[in-house]
Amino acid sequence: MEVDQPDEVERLRDWTVRLHTFTSKLDHIDGDEAMDFCHNACDAWQAVAFAEPPPPATPAMLVILEALQALSKLMMMATMDYYDTPDVRDRMTREVAQRSLTETLENVLRECRHWLDDRLPSAEEIKQRNNAAIDSLQSAKEAGEKLQARQEAYEVEAAADPYGAILGYHEPDRPDVAICFIKICSFSKDENKRYRDAYERLRKMLDSELYNHVADTSEVFCEIVAATIRDLQNRSLSLSNEDATDERRRRIRSALISYVSALVMHREQTIRSAVMAFGRNSAEAIEVKQLLDGLRDDSFGYRWLEASRDALLHCDINAFKFGFSASLEDGSDVQIYMDRMFMLDITKQSKQKKWLKRNELAARSSDPAVADLIDDIHPRMAQLQDKLDKIIYPNVARDSDVVRELIGRFNGKKGLYALQSSPGFTHRCRVPPFHRLAPRVLLFADTYKDAASAG
Repeated sequence: MEVDQPDEVERLRDWTVRLHTFTSKLDHIDGDEAMDFCHNACDAWQAVAFAEPPPPATPAMLVILEALQALSKLMMMATMDYYDTPDVRDRMTREVAQRSLTETLENVLRECRHWLDDRLPSAEEIKQRNNAAIDSLQSAKEAGEKLQARQEAYEVEAAADPYGAILGYHEPDRPDVAICFIKICSFSKDENKRYRDAYERLRKMLDSELYNHVADTSEVFCEIVAATIRDLQNRSLSLSNEDATDERRRRIRSALISYVSALVMHREQTIRSAVMAFGRNSAEAIEVKQLLDGLRDDSFGYRWLEASRDALLHCDINAFKFGFSASLEDGSDVQIYMDRMFMLDITKQSKQKKWLKRNELAARSSDPAVADLIDDIHPRMAQLQDKLDKIIYPNVARDSDVVRELIGRFNGKKGLYALQSSPGFTHRCRVPPFHRLAPRVLLFADTYKDAASAG
C-alpha cells in the first residue's frame, strides 16, 4: 500500500480531528472515581472508533489503536490502584487520571500532526506499531481477567466466612475518618447463633422494653401536664382562650390514652411472652399471670386505669375530667380526674371482670385523681418487673457466661464491639452488615458474677 496516497491523508486528517474532539470533551465523561472515569472513557472511544472503522493497516487505524492502548493502560492502572489501595485518600483521583489521559492522547495527536505535515508512516512501521498496540491491549485484557479472578476468589472466601467479631476503632492519624472496622476473629454459624441469642436475651431483660414503654408514656404525660402548668403560671396560656385550653386538653388526653394503652400492652404481651417461651399451661406462664393478677388485686390505680382503656377505646374518648386553674395567690394547676359516674355506668355489664371491684369506686365521694392513680402503680410495677424477669429470663447466669466468653474473643481491644452478620471486608462490600453490641449489656455480663456474689 502506498501510504502517502491522498485518500489516506484525508482519512488520517479525519481521525485526527475525531481524536482531538474526543480529548477536548473528557470533562463530560461520567465517573467520580478514577477507575469509573477510565472505564467510561474507554467505552466512549470504542463507540467512536468502531462505529465507522477505517481499513486495517492504515495510519487512521494506528491512531485508533494507539489511543485505545493509552486508554487501556490507564484503565488498568486505575483499577489496580483501586483494589490495592485500601485507604480511599491514597487512591488515584479522577482529576489525576484525566490529566494523565489528556497528556497521553495529546502525544498521539502531536504525532498525527507530524505525519500530516511531514510524511505518513511506512507500511512496515504501521505494521510494527499496530502489532505492538494489539499486544499491549491483549496484555491489559489478561491482567484484567486475572484481577477479576482474584476478586472473585476473595468474594468466595468471604462468603464462606460470614460471621465473626468486628471491632470499630478510631485512628489518631486519620482525623477525617469517623471510624475504622477490622475483623478480629471468625465464628461458625452455631457460635454466632449462641452468642447472638445469649446477648439478645440479656438485652431484652435489661431494657425491659414493655415496662420502659409504660415509663416513657408516663413521662410524656407528666411533661405535657407540667408544661401546661408552667404556661398558666407565666400567663402564656390564658384560661379565657378556649381554643388554646381545648388544644391542651386534647394533648393531655392523647398522652393519657397512650399511657393506659401501654399498661394493657405490658400485661398482655408479658403473658404472651411467657406462653411463647414455656407453653400455655407451663408453670412459668401460670406464675407470670398470677403475678400480674396480683398487681390488679393490690393496686386500685392499676385496676381502674386498665378498665378506663376499654372505655376510651370503645365508649367515649372523654372518660376523664379536666380542670385548669390560674391564680397568683394559690398558684396554677391542672387537674385530671377519672369520671367516676361514667366508669360505674359503663362497667355495669362487666360481671366477668370481678377484679374491677366496682363497689370500692362507688363508695368514693369524689372522682379519683389520675396523678394519684399513677403514683399508686409505678412502685408496684418496678418491683413486679424484677420478679417477671427472673421467670421469663431464667438463664441469666448462663447467658452472662456466654457473653463474657464473647467479650474475650475481642482480646481486650478497645472500641466498638459488633457481630458480623453477612459476608464482607471485600472490595464490593468494604464493611459488612453487623449487629452492634451495647456497652450496657456487655458490662452487665462482665460484672454479673461479682454482682451476684455481692447479693
